[in-house]
Amino acid sequence: MKIVNKSSLPQALEEKNQADFITVTNRISDALQKISSNPKLKPTQSVLARLSKVSRGTLNNRVWPLEKLEEIKSQRKDLVKLVESEKESTIPPLPSLSLEERLNCSREEVRVWKTKADQYAKDNEHLRHLLEVQTRRVNLLQSNLENSNDPLLKNVIEFNTIKPI
Repeated sequence: MKIVNKSSLPQALEEKNQADFITVTNRISDALQKISSNPKLKPTQSVLARLSKVSRGTLNNRVWPLEKLEEIKSQRKDLVKLVESEKESTIPPLPSLSLEERLNCSREEVRVWKTKADQYAKDNEHLRHLLEVQTRRVNLLQSNLENSNDPLLKNVIEFNTIKPI
């Protein structure tokens, strides 16, 4: 006598149906993941059916895949809205300036650059003057050391002039 489950199907057939159900569920999940991660794939029932290799009727019998497709659609719409709002907030509107206003802006920019260049020239001249003063001081100290009669200083000078091996 055959063992019959509550569904009045043989146990082997029930196990096969259960294995098929799990296989189809895995294929639907994989297809949903592909649609979710690839914006080139449309989040439609027909695309999901084609990718998961099932009929649209199978998808209709299972409610969760269609709900997941709706979630993907809403996520994509939200992403598009977010990108558009970022574009609007980051790009300031271009003012329409007359030629005279543009000329005045250019003149002001030239004045700013000229002021910076003048300041750098003053700083450069000041540094050259400081370098010249320090060079004279070093030369004076060296000549004083060379003219000194102190034997200790002569030994220091001689030691500094010896080249290392």
